[in-house]
Amino acid sequence: MRVYKGIRRADGTARVLVAEPDKPDRLLPPRTDLFRRCATGLDWGYAGNGPAQCALALLADALRDDERAVRVHWGFHCHVIAALPRHLPWQLTQEQVVAAVQRIETPARLDKSVTGAKVMAAGSSSPGLSRRSRSRAHGAPMIAMAGTSPAMTEEKLPRLLPVLQQSG
Repeated sequence: MRVYKGIRRADGTARVLVAEPDKPDRLLPPRTDLFRRCATGLDWGYAGNGPAQCALALLADALRDDERAVRVHWGFHCHVIAALPRHLPWQLTQEQVVAAVQRIETPARLDKSVTGAKVMAAGSSSPGLSRRSRSRAHGAPMIAMAGTSPAMTEEKLPRLLPVLQQSG
């Protein structure tokens, strides 16, 4: 079982280490080959590009499924990585990561009244969810928009990515 450890160096640089039994700790690669959200490195503790890249890198390593990691990383970012303490060390086990992904992928957790809605995101001409709709559902529609809802097709995902990035 892997353990992911977030540490912040004295200069403020965030690092995520991967610990495995009988192996030396290694630095988690940012996996910008899958999706480049942030060029400045991994981070956590707020909603932004550094934490989104951290979520993607952590999921790709823990799940060993790049496509699934890309599909659910925004929900994982919003519900797990952004909620981690910004300036304190943290750790997550691989089991905790997998359990969080399973909760994110469960359609029953989504607010049914909002997931099918097509409203305009603030300041956008693309379909998205308004701030009011997102807050009412406590962030669940963001997960649905990231491709985890059965109603969401892979063809819609590239069109929605700019909306997700703007609203994050």
